[in-house]
Amino acid sequence: MIRAELLKLRLQRTPQVLAGLAVAVVAIVVGVTVGKDLTAAELADRANNAVYIFLPLAAAVLGGFVVGSEYRQDTLKRLAAVGPRRGRLLAAKAAVLLGSILAASVVLMGLAVGAMAVLASNAGTSFPTDTLWPMFASGTLSAVTVGLIAFGLSLITRSDSFAMIGVLALPLVLDPVVGALASGIEKFTYSGAISGVTASFEKVLGTGGDPGPSNVFGPAVAAVVLLAWVAVPVVAGTRRFLTADI
Repeated sequence: MIRAELLKLRLQRTPQVLAGLAVAVVAIVVGVTVGKDLTAAELADRANNAVYIFLPLAAAVLGGFVVGSEYRQDTLKRLAAVGPRRGRLLAAKAAVLLGSILAASVVLMGLAVGAMAVLASNAGTSFPTDTLWPMFASGTLSAVTVGLIAFGLSLITRSDSFAMIGVLALPLVLDPVVGALASGIEKFTYSGAISGVTASFEKVLGTGGDPGPSNVFGPAVAAVVLLAWVAVPVVAGTRRFLTADI
C-alpha cells in the first residue's frame, strides 16, 4: 500500500512541481544574496527563511493532494472498493505524507544551508552551525502540522483545493480575526501555538537567549493547543472517511 502511494507521488505532476519550486526558491535566495556584505547570522537567517516559508506551503499542497486529488479524479471510490480496508488505506496515505514532509525538510534545509555555507566561506566566515537544529525542528514542525491539518480538511471537504485554501486561511485570515476579538485570545490561535512551541526550540536547541514572544503560552501549553488544532480536523476527517460513503 505504501509502495503504491510512493509511486503515485513519483508519477504525479504536483510533487514534481513542488520539487522544482524548492530548487527555484533556494536559487532565488542565493541570487539576491550573492555580492552582498552579510554577516554569518544574516546568511543563516536567509537559509532559515527559505526553509520556514516554503516548506509549510509545500506541506499544505501535499496534505491536500494525498487524498483530495483522488476525490477530484474519482479514483478513491474504486481503490477503496477493491483495495484494503479504509483504515489501512488512510494510514498508508498519512505515513507517506509525513515521510514526504520529513524528506522535503531534510533536502530543502540541505540545499539552503549548503548554499549559504558556500557564500559564507567565500566571504571568509563560517556558517553558524548552532542554528541548524532549531531551523530544522521549527521548519519541520510547522510543515508537519500544516500538512496534517490540510490532510484532515481534504477528508472533510473531499477536495484538495478547499483543503489548501482552508489551511492557508488559518494564519492569514482566522488567526487575525480571532486575535482581534479580545486581548490575550491570540494565545489560542494556530499562529500563537506554533510560535510558543518553536520559541522553545530556539532556546533549547540553539544558544539560549530570548524565550520567545510574551503573548504566547509556554512550550507545554502551546504544544497542547497546537495538538488540538491538528487533532480536530484530522479526527473529524478520519471519522467521515471511515463511516460515510465515498
